[in-house]
Amino acid sequence: MILNVDGSSIGNPGISCFGGLIRNADGAWVHGFFGNLGFTNILHAELLTIYKGLLLAWELNIKDLWCYSDSEMAIKLITEPVDERHHYAAILNNIKDILVEIDKFYHSYISREQRLR
Repeated sequence: MILNVDGSSIGNPGISCFGGLIRNADGAWVHGFFGNLGFTNILHAELLTIYKGLLLAWELNIKDLWCYSDSEMAIKLITEPVDERHHYAAILNNIKDILVEIDKFYHSYISREQRLR
């Protein structure tokens, strides 16, 4: 299964939202999600989007997942050990807790330009 995620923020910080979708290996839509985050920054929006997508995958009992995000920093943060002093340590720990439940998790940075092709 494939998870595509994207957070957005009008300004940084600014009014922010999130959205994503889960597709099967053939590219067919399985489930989507979106929401409003209020006033926050882009990194927070991107991390919350990954968290919401992983939570949905967990709820759907998906055990083999490839996640695509256009946030290099978010991908970096979820793949490294969590610095407990990091501003978003709680979100990162929540993401790590879900990742333990997924048997195979892969992640890729995909640039905005690649995504729009």
